Amino acid sequence: MSPFQSDFERDYYSWVGLYISTWAGVETNLALIVQMIFEHLDGKLIEKDCPQSLSRRLKFLRKASGKLDALSNEKDEIYALTDTLSSESNFRHDIVHGIKTSIGFSDHKSIMVARPVAINDPLGEIVRTNVSLAILEEKYQILGLSGLSLMGLGRRIINLIDKERE
Repeated sequence: MSPFQSDFERDYYSWVGLYISTWAGVETNLALIVQMIFEHLDGKLIEKDCPQSLSRRLKFLRKASGKLDALSNEKDEIYALTDTLSSESNFRHDIVHGIKTSIGFSDHKSIMVARPVAINDPLGEIVRTNVSLAILEEKYQILGLSGLSLMGLGRRIINLIDKERE
């Protein structure tokens, strides 16, 4: 017996799974890029400690692209990537931590997820996000393209490190 009540429910959770698993790869790639910059391209001039949280990594990457000569040619792409990942982070947070409050399985169109703005104030302000299969697919595509851009950036950073070692 299927655990899903409808094809829509099955498809919804399939897209959520694809999005979350893709996010894991993107965030791991970002962590590696930040660590390479920190350890090999004077990143210690930007921050005392290598950033660990997503928001600190994104801020570090933006600062590094503006302050480190080795990354000057990457600034536009880094800004575009950090803007996209910041936006996607909010969506991911809603999907992962949101509670399904309005399940549109019967109308086969969308699901409403809601979460408190502040985790320590569950009765406070609530963020609601309407999620359709089309939105999930679009977000998955955006995230996948961002992952490919990060892979290219990572390769170019490795090349910069190799040049500095010569």
